[in-house]
Amino acid sequence: LALYSLDHPSVPLRMVDFRDDFSAKRSELSRRVINDAVYGVAGVSRFGNWPLMTAEMSYSFIRSRHGAALDHSARLRSYAQTRYQLAFDTELQPEFRKNLLRRLDKLGMNPLEDNVFQQSTFAKLQYQSLTAYARDPDGLLKKLNRDRRAELAKRTHHGFLAGFLQTANFLSFGLYTHRERDTSDVLPLLASARRIESHQKFLEAVAASNSVSEVSWNSADIRRALDALSEGDFPAKAARAVAQVFLESRNDQLRLSCLRTLHRIGAEESRSELQRLALNRRLDQQWRQLARGYAEAPASVALDPILPVEGSPAADSGRLDPLR
Repeated sequence: LALYSLDHPSVPLRMVDFRDDFSAKRSELSRRVINDAVYGVAGVSRFGNWPLMTAEMSYSFIRSRHGAALDHSARLRSYAQTRYQLAFDTELQPEFRKNLLRRLDKLGMNPLEDNVFQQSTFAKLQYQSLTAYARDPDGLLKKLNRDRRAELAKRTHHGFLAGFLQTANFLSFGLYTHRERDTSDVLPLLASARRIESHQKFLEAVAASNSVSEVSWNSADIRRALDALSEGDFPAKAARAVAQVFLESRNDQLRLSCLRTLHRIGAEESRSELQRLALNRRLDQQWRQLARGYAEAPASVALDPILPVEGSPAADSGRLDPLR
């Protein structure tokens, strides 16, 4: 009469013997003592003693063929799974479940390990402390506000000022951390910065794929990311990703979206990428002219290139009309 774990590979593993509480533990303890005595205390090496290794492999092979559980990691995994299932079981009677857990805890080999009842008590106390900390006005809400203002400061300041603030934090051993002032704009600004960073990482992944953008990725997602970068605080290093998406795309509308994004920003990095595209001789002449027009026009001037209509001579020739 015993409790077996059916999750153990090959054969069910006996976890609790109701006739002898220490039967499973004696088996596990004897294996541990023999293994530590031979290979730990005596210092015998398997590769240095071929007869011992041959005898051990033969014994393990025969015992495993007879259904013995010789894999220590599999036994430990089965013990942990059985203990977890019993701890969260709601179908067994409470007294019977507690009896099984009490017997199963005797199989543990770590004397410093807490039993399941102590772990449950500690978990409840920690949960109560967490909920009290979350309800405290000077607790979790205050910490989140401080962390958000510190994150916003890192995303807002760049260049020399960002390096100076990092140096101040390092020299003070973390005691000083620059944070933005606590205003009502912190959450919207932080949400916008996170959204822009997400779109930037997406475009960088598209550019790094080295494949046709609209084939390997969703064109609508790419246009959405380009529009988000056009409307927000454009990161300088994202200009290279937008230009790479343009080079990898074969769709005219998507290419125009890339050029418009680089033009609307008006940053030096985006203008440099437009100029680099204008000098790229691997592009068709009409695309080089479009890139040059976007690079030379101010960002405040809206440019609207005319796409060829299907069936028109321009569409048949694959050429775009000039900017209007």
